[in-house]
This record gives sequence, structure tokens and C-alpha cells, in this order.
Amino acid sequence: MRRPFNIRHYNINSDEQTRNSIITYINPGPASSSVSSLRGIVITRSLLYIKTHSLKVLNSLVTKEDVPAVVNILRISPNLTHVHIRRGANDDLLDVLGEHCQSLREISMACSTGVTDEGIRRLLLEDSGVTPRACHNTLTHVKLRGTRVRRDGLRLLLKYCLSLQGVRCNIMDVLQALSAFIKVS
Repeated sequence: MRRPFNIRHYNINSDEQTRNSIITYINPGPASSSVSSLRGIVITRSLLYIKTHSLKVLNSLVTKEDVPAVVNILRISPNLTHVHIRRGANDDLLDVLGEHCQSLREISMACSTGVTDEGIRRLLLEDSGVTPRACHNTLTHVKLRGTRVRRDGLRLLLKYCLSLQGVRCNIMDVLQALSAFIKVS
């Protein structure tokens, strides 16, 4: 499978309202190639320019080498509402999402075996493990197929995500989490 592009991330220091991020990439395809679902971008043959404060949707196929660049983008993108990362997501990335992206409505970490129950805990709770993070009020859809999130992680989602409308994960884990959640309630 061909990767769509290689990412190298650079931060630009500027005033708070116009913090920007530049990503240079090597595009193996034709010049008309684009990156789907990224809002606020201008694409040229060798440069993606993202105004990260206006970035609402991040949709990416990530490898382990790309995770640090994605983490840097997440740290300066507080208005993200939809994050879809296939394959390369891990618990550290979920921690950064929970800390910096307080308006999250939908996350999808499909086929990311680095995502576990611990990552869900870090997404939803502060370091103390008691205080919920802001995204627990806004998160409505979570897709976790192909991850290592099991019953305990799903129980955390059911307990803390007040607006949760849908979860996609292993069907047996969802049923066990629902059963345990209903018994406790």
C-alpha cells in the first residue's frame, strides 16, 4: 500500500490568533492530489499550509513515524471537532487530544493497535484520574474497530461521555460494557 505523503512538521512562532503550521510533503502522485477533509488548507505541489486555529476536521492515515507531527498539529488546533486517524494512533495521541481539543465531537482511531483502555482513560480524564476533561461533554461518536480497547475502555466512555450517541468497536466488548454499565446504574 502506498503512503499518500511523507510528513515533516515545522512550527512558526507568531501571535496567538494566527499561529500556523507548515507541513512539507513529498507528493508521489499527480499535482492535483489533495488531502480529504482538511478545512482551511491551501495545496501546492510541495506545501500544505494549515491555519490550525480554523482547522475543524483532521483525516489522516498515519504511520508511527508521523505521530510526532500529528501531535504537534493537535497541540495547536484547539477547535478540532472531528479527528479520524487510521493505523498509527496510540494512547499518547489520545492524551494530547483530550488535553488540547476540547470541542471534539467525533473520533475514529480505526485499525490503530496502539490504542488501548489506558488511552481512553487519558482522553477523558485528567492525570489525577478523577477530573473529567472538557471533551467528555461534547464527544458524540467514537469509532474504535481494530484497536485494543476492550470492556473497561468502553465503560469509561459510557460513564463520562454525556452526549455519546454511538460507539463502534468489537461487538462482544460493547455488549459486555453495556451489561456492566446497566448493572452498576
